[in-house]
Amino acid sequence: MSTGALGGTLRHLRDLFGDGTAVGLGDGQLLARFADSGDQAAFEALVARHGPMVLATCRAVLKHEHDVEDAFQATFLVLARKARSVRAGDSLGGWLHRVAFRAAVQASGARRRRRRHEAEASAMAGQHNFAPTPSAGPEPDLPAIVHEELDRLADRHRLPVVLCDLEGLTYEQAAGQLHWTEPTLRHRLVRGRQQLRERLIRRGVTGGISVGVGTASLLGSAGARASVPAALARSAVVAATGGSASIGASAIASFILGGLATTTRLKVAAMLLAGVAATAMISTGIVTLGPGRANEHRGEDHAKAPALPPARSRGDDPKGKPTPAAPTGSIEGRILDLEGRPVAGARVRAVRVWSPRSGDLGQWLEGTRKRGRYPGQGMTPNDSTGQGMTPKDSTLAAAAGSDGRFRLEGVGPDQLAELEVSGPSIATSHLYVAGRDGADLRVPVETLRRTEPVVYHARRFEHVVEPSKPVEGVVTDVDTGRPLARVGLRAAVFDSSSLIPAEGVAAMTDANGHYRIEGLPPAPAYRIFAQPGPEMPYPRATLKTSGSSRAFEPLRFDFALRRAIILRGRVTDKTTGRPVPGYVHVYEFANNPHISDYPGYRLGRPTSHPVDQDGRFEVVALPGRGVIGFRASEEDRYRGYLGAEAIAGYDPKTYRIETAPSLCAVLGYHVLAELNLDPKDSTAEVNLQVDPGRTIEIRPVDPEGRPVAGTSATGIGDLFGSIPQDQPATTITIRALHPSHPRRVTVRHHGRKLIGSVYLRGDEAGPITLRLQPWGTITGRIVDDEGEPRPNVGIMSAGDPDPERPERQAILPGGDIGGGVRLGPDGRFRLEGLVPGLEYGGDAAQGVMLTGRLFREIVVKPGEVRDLGDLKVIPYKAE
Repeated sequence: MSTGALGGTLRHLRDLFGDGTAVGLGDGQLLARFADSGDQAAFEALVARHGPMVLATCRAVLKHEHDVEDAFQATFLVLARKARSVRAGDSLGGWLHRVAFRAAVQASGARRRRRRHEAEASAMAGQHNFAPTPSAGPEPDLPAIVHEELDRLADRHRLPVVLCDLEGLTYEQAAGQLHWTEPTLRHRLVRGRQQLRERLIRRGVTGGISVGVGTASLLGSAGARASVPAALARSAVVAATGGSASIGASAIASFILGGLATTTRLKVAAMLLAGVAATAMISTGIVTLGPGRANEHRGEDHAKAPALPPARSRGDDPKGKPTPAAPTGSIEGRILDLEGRPVAGARVRAVRVWSPRSGDLGQWLEGTRKRGRYPGQGMTPNDSTGQGMTPKDSTLAAAAGSDGRFRLEGVGPDQLAELEVSGPSIATSHLYVAGRDGADLRVPVETLRRTEPVVYHARRFEHVVEPSKPVEGVVTDVDTGRPLARVGLRAAVFDSSSLIPAEGVAAMTDANGHYRIEGLPPAPAYRIFAQPGPEMPYPRATLKTSGSSRAFEPLRFDFALRRAIILRGRVTDKTTGRPVPGYVHVYEFANNPHISDYPGYRLGRPTSHPVDQDGRFEVVALPGRGVIGFRASEEDRYRGYLGAEAIAGYDPKTYRIETAPSLCAVLGYHVLAELNLDPKDSTAEVNLQVDPGRTIEIRPVDPEGRPVAGTSATGIGDLFGSIPQDQPATTITIRALHPSHPRRVTVRHHGRKLIGSVYLRGDEAGPITLRLQPWGTITGRIVDDEGEPRPNVGIMSAGDPDPERPERQAILPGGDIGGGVRLGPDGRFRLEGLVPGLEYGGDAAQGVMLTGRLFREIVVKPGEVRDLGDLKVIPYKAE
């Protein structure tokens, strides 16, 4: 990609690239230069390298060149502001494409809002002789739709399409940037293009999408090879490196950065043994527990790149159908203080928007009236009530005017917005608002800890906020007294049963170690969560402070952190010796005497750090005995929990180790190792190896023996095997097999209601032909001793984690996630997707806790719908 179009702006490229070839500094190195020293030449090089792709993306969505320039400039403003936290390494193109698309969408929305306001103002002024205001226009044309659907692809399929088809890299160059092999790159590129074409066809875009026309040509039609005018490139560099940006670009960048700071991922992770008492801390995601395994929420510590707030719509529904166009409704409210006065300037932001799976919010609200719940409570892939809710992160935001009123566009009548209200002098609060008129709905919601009152507001409402109680202080080193900069801080009102920070309440220490946390309401006490920055030799800390201070005065809370040991190492593939990226967690044995030397450690979270593309990591560990666990980014590729058996204190019956600040669930890691660090050391080293195991292929066929594509399968990898994964091809690759870890692979075709399953002992020779057959279904009703429906009950899979006949036993679909399969208000359930010939068992669950037995050894025939009738919960002690 030529840099000549940028003219003299890039005068330092020779210094950066030597002879001017692309074998000089990678994206990661350039970004590090800019982040560390403000190197303008490094940033210029990034604009030169990725500017054409960013410009093409903006032009695909926007039709006005002024808007294009604002979105282009905003994209690189966001990059500059997030330079220290972007972890895209040498593959920055995929990250920038996502930012550019969102910037363009935001610019498009701003233009539509300006048009509407202008039209309203003209109508109110009684101007009859004016040119008609253009409408929002027709549906997006092909280029915009292509980029929208590309943005929805999973990264493993989106990134190769961006690099090869948008940035024009060769297979070899793209594979090098992504640190993949070239065959892997080619395979994922083909799948990405295929998925993109399928999505476009589902959107009704059929013109030009044929077997002979590739995705590259579709993206090319969007202007993917556009050159960047020198003036535009200069303006982006100047704005990003401290100069002035356009008003439009600044607004767009601020909006995106606000979303970046709070986007929450809803991903499932490690699993624990059923029947082991557990507490699921649920804030914005779902932490799920089930028989044999427990899922650990995978948050910001584990991401390969920072998550971005989705624009318009994000992703497909579980059946693979395209998400409908963004709703056009609105929410109108007024923000008042405790004395009924308007709060001017209060910021109202939709953290996420929930949509009922049935499409009817009224139906969901009626069910909620009968059985109080949060939007995400009890969600499972096999929701028997049909009233589940699907969340989407949102970029919708508004500010209250001088009268405290605001209007939030883009929430439809069958959607529920989860709002965050914040401001410099008010406590940050969260609330739910339906996109329809009516009366507020107040219900009690039962959680794991208590029953809480929850209000679902109608579309027009008033919200009263509390005043803010700022907390400020200085963070220092225990031994030297020196201030500590770059310590991230979050906080919450103290709750003895919760370790969840408040959403939207955060701060960071400056060069003098000073911090100020805004957004907390007045309270007797607070929790402070300290997260030292990267490469700082201090562990996390969770501390408590009294809330006593004079009214309206900040609460002063100074505290100190103690240096620990920097643990460095490298993770490699046992077979190939190649580096393996992912992340590590460090735990300390619960009886480690050094824990008491580190205030706030025992109540915190395990220390974690990403493992880079070279397989290297640097993480903080305490002196004494501990455990380090590693999970690879490609979770399906390697065998699970190697090394656990060699750790003294490992319990093979519960798959856990008694550690602090939390139990170490070994089922969440590919390899683990014991640590025993000398308190006199400041650094230590440990290297880890993962084992890819064996790989075989499964080829599903229908009852007539014909190959079947478009299935989903469980048991693909050794970790998180019960999580279904889409399989678009007719061949399914099963990885990480070993005789010590036999497992079941189940393949389903939801559209045809076909299913097949095979129990792999780990030493089979492939390929294996798996014949699918019509799946079975069981129905029934759970009642109490009087025959009345049992409310708030879930069904979870029963069975021992080491069953006597694993080759004959199976897990209920959805019966190992969260609180299991939730029941309707009448106590009835319908469980589809059962494998004929296998045995199923079910237990009753309250929340995530098992409460008793329901049924055992249920076997269905192909296509059978078997009614189990009325079932009573049999307490375990009564068996």
